[in-house]
Amino acid sequence: MENSKRLGDRLVEAGLITREHLLEALEIQKGHGGRLGDVLLENGLVAEQALLRFLAAEYKTRYVSVEKLSKVKIPSAILDRVPVQMAEKACVLPILWNEQAGILSVVMAEPQNIELIEEIRLIAEANEVAAYIGSRSAVLAGVRKHYYGDISAFADFSSQNYRTRQDVRNLAEYYEHARTGISELSVPMETNPRARETSSTTRAGRTNIGQTIEEVHGASLTSDNDFIETLNVLVGLLELPRGSYKGHSAAVAKLTRTLSKRMGLSAREVNHNIIAAYLHDLGKKATRHITLPKMADEPKYVEAAKRYYRTPSRLFEAVHLPVEVNSILARLYEAWDGTGVPGGIRGNEIPLGSRIIAAIDAFEDLTRAPIQGVGKPLNQDLALATLTSYAGTMLDPQIVELLRQVLTGDLMRQKLLADGQHIVVIEPDAENSSLLELKLTQKGYIVSLARDAQVAMQLIRGGADLVISETSIPGDDGFAMISSIKEQPWGKDVPVIFLTSDSDSDSVERGLALGAIDYVVKPYAVEVFLAKVRRHMDASRSKGSKERIIRGNLEEMPPVDILRVLSEAGRSGQIQIKGRRKAGEIFLENGRISHATFGRVTGEEALGVLLGIRTGDFAYNSSVNTSESTISGDLEQLIERRRQRQAGG
Repeated sequence: MENSKRLGDRLVEAGLITREHLLEALEIQKGHGGRLGDVLLENGLVAEQALLRFLAAEYKTRYVSVEKLSKVKIPSAILDRVPVQMAEKACVLPILWNEQAGILSVVMAEPQNIELIEEIRLIAEANEVAAYIGSRSAVLAGVRKHYYGDISAFADFSSQNYRTRQDVRNLAEYYEHARTGISELSVPMETNPRARETSSTTRAGRTNIGQTIEEVHGASLTSDNDFIETLNVLVGLLELPRGSYKGHSAAVAKLTRTLSKRMGLSAREVNHNIIAAYLHDLGKKATRHITLPKMADEPKYVEAAKRYYRTPSRLFEAVHLPVEVNSILARLYEAWDGTGVPGGIRGNEIPLGSRIIAAIDAFEDLTRAPIQGVGKPLNQDLALATLTSYAGTMLDPQIVELLRQVLTGDLMRQKLLADGQHIVVIEPDAENSSLLELKLTQKGYIVSLARDAQVAMQLIRGGADLVISETSIPGDDGFAMISSIKEQPWGKDVPVIFLTSDSDSDSVERGLALGAIDYVVKPYAVEVFLAKVRRHMDASRSKGSKERIIRGNLEEMPPVDILRVLSEAGRSGQIQIKGRRKAGEIFLENGRISHATFGRVTGEEALGVLLGIRTGDFAYNSSVNTSESTISGDLEQLIERRRQRQAGG
């Protein structure tokens, strides 16, 4: 509060606000919290441009107004230099990049925070960071617009809450007239800012599609696929007036991508699922959001599903969507037990993409819209519990369980904490492999999935205690692949179990002749198979442990959560973190972080950079240690110190 009062006094002395304005703002701040500058702006007690000019003069920099931030065009290559997690937490938006000089220009709420600027410089791999000031709310809106593609991010700034009061405008005009020498930063503007205005359905309807598609190439959204990025913008525009469901399809698409990747689907299959996720709600009534659980409870939703299930495909007939996407869209309301719409199929006959989207769509519906009798949306735990009650009837139980594991981080947590041996599962069918991975991971094993021979060879070369393989592998013969592995020094002693649909006696004999310890024909009893695996693994445990490397995706579990899991378990080892262009290592010793490296940077400085990486991969190796010790303090202390540096405290 003392800092707020000092700022308030300075603003009074400068003639930007009156003493009465200050007292009014402090009273609001006392009741609602927040920083004094934000309180003054949001309540119309100071003019934004005048306040920024005042602060820019104090910090000897320039400023960027909300108007400029709402219209600036930022290429995705510039946004990639600062991870979105850091942009949000530190309230910073990268806007310009001077390739020749290596200078990154950013707009931030605290350009006086030297430590934060240095951290940004390291993360961005820049020679220098030029920091300019913007209001906190405007910078965060810029982050939402440019990183997430939220085209409504600046809509609130046109509301009454952000309009400067007349008496304050008079003070601001006098201040602007008297103060010279501080100018607003010039930034590249969008060629037609109105193409992204979002305050009404009419504007959305007038948006020029060609301009929107052109603009989307400069945005950082969910995919490198141009068509998907275009859908992100266009569907976002259409959903603007939908209240609780604004941004719903983008949220479904993002989670669909995560789940599809977790199941090991190919890039093409992942893209088909994402496209269907964006399109699944088009042309349907905003007042009646159709999901499978609602269809189970109320007949009106069944009738609505019969009427609208073909609508998205019909709207895009001229685009010639891939046949796989149309198939997914046509079967979104098919129930697992066969009671859905249009009817006639059940279980695994329903396209996998349809089952994934149906579960995620229902989850998003439960967590977004007020529930009848409750009056508000459900939290994550209650929503997942509700989904589970429909698993096996309306929804695919395996997809519901996988969604729960991903959302709660349980699957990755179990992997990280597994003391167990490493099992490589070679299975071209994503559903079969995902189910087996879930069951094996729950038993404490480290599981790696491969859908083709090339990936399988790489995984086994890295060390495996057991290989579970199909006999039919894309582009290869499973028997020939295992034969090749057995010829290698690193593969000759690896036990193999064939788990396959190939049941003829010649295949069984061929598999056992290759040295397989078992040959199991599908369909099979999962618990019986798990018991066989355990018997084989227990028998081989006495032969000595191999190097254990656990790999994962940072989207499923960010670095700070990985460290929390391993720290709480008192683990040691090395965590390699690799982003798009950034990579480094963190070392643990008995649950305490001892060392971190990021290029030539080490210690807490490097740790801060690595904790900010949210997109990429990680690998945890419990057998790699270091004698260096450059970091002291437990994880929560380190996180708090980093937070204080970012906040300037």
